[in-house]
Amino acid sequence: MSLKRFLAGTRFYQLITYSAEVDDDIAHRRLHKLKLKMAERHDLPDVRIIGSRRFWRVPVGCVYAMVLSAVLNLAALRPAFSVLWILSGAIWLVLLILVMLMIEKGRHRGLRLFLFSAFFHAALSLATLIAGLIMWPFSGVFWLCWSAGALLVCAAWRMMNSEEMFRLVRWCLANKMRRAHTKALQRPSEKRALKRAKHRNEPDR
Repeated sequence: MSLKRFLAGTRFYQLITYSAEVDDDIAHRRLHKLKLKMAERHDLPDVRIIGSRRFWRVPVGCVYAMVLSAVLNLAALRPAFSVLWILSGAIWLVLLILVMLMIEKGRHRGLRLFLFSAFFHAALSLATLIAGLIMWPFSGVFWLCWSAGALLVCAAWRMMNSEEMFRLVRWCLANKMRRAHTKALQRPSEKRALKRAKHRNEPDR
């Protein structure tokens, strides 16, 4: 219950709730509500993301922080080198990028998956700490790698709940509402055009 209260007070969870409301309005074609939501101010963040021209700083920064924290947690445990570790890391990076693209499209599922990925990396950091306390409690390398990984998880969480992330996701949702609103307005005119074409093609009696 305390976790739910904690999440309810975060900006990212508010975005998830707002996204669910948007999807419900689109599903039930509440065009007046969509119009009111679109009338709200959605400023586009003007800072570009590291390593990408199309996106902005915060989402990709979160992805980089999460992936690097996983790498540092793995390095803290000092497993035997394997190509599988590199392959799994590359696959995980691609999955996080796909989730980020879902967020750009304003999809509710993308926001939830992004939240779950943050919890996954926090749980991974906790599991690494427990394993390290059992195997290498006095290893300086372990504590250095684990501390850096934990700090990156905290940084990713702070970026997810930042003002810039809040404005960016709201802007993406505004674009989604605009597309749905335009499509809903065009649908009746398309039906009328099809009906007129059908009447024209009917033979005169």
